[in-house]
Amino acid sequence: SEIWSLLLHWSAKEVMIKCIDAMGIDFREHLRIYPFQVQKEGDFHAKEYRTNKQQDFLIHYLVHPEFVMTWGIGE
Repeated sequence: SEIWSLLLHWSAKEVMIKCIDAMGIDFREHLRIYPFQVQKEGDFHAKEYRTNKQQDFLIHYLVHPEFVMTWGIGE
């Protein structure tokens, strides 16, 4: 559903912010989550454009009836 997708996007962006060593990160300008199909669990790709490194991320996720959980690995 759209709500689960929005929750996963928000949670993934929080993961990315914690991994990026920079201030002044703007969600719309600096973070990109690539399209994916929401399932009960899975992963998707993301990228940051705030730093010179422009780090790629593999975001893993789990959808539970009461919450979503995401965790990431910088590539």
